[in-house]
Amino acid sequence: MSATSASTGEDLRLDVEGMTCGSCAARVERTLNAFPDVEASVNFATGEARVRRGPGAPGLAELREAVRA
Repeated sequence: MSATSASTGEDLRLDVEGMTCGSCAARVERTLNAFPDVEASVNFATGEARVRRGPGAPGLAELREAVRA
């Protein structure tokens, strides 16, 4: 995953709607992991993303908006 400092942060579970294939899940995961202090893992089968936010990570609203784009 992307940021090592995220290991001391907050764990979130986000429901991700509209994924139709594994490539969609990979794109969402890459998008989330591009943020500083964020570690994300997306599961296509369950339609959810597990996100760990570190102190320098953006807020939940910004993460949600990035996934919607």
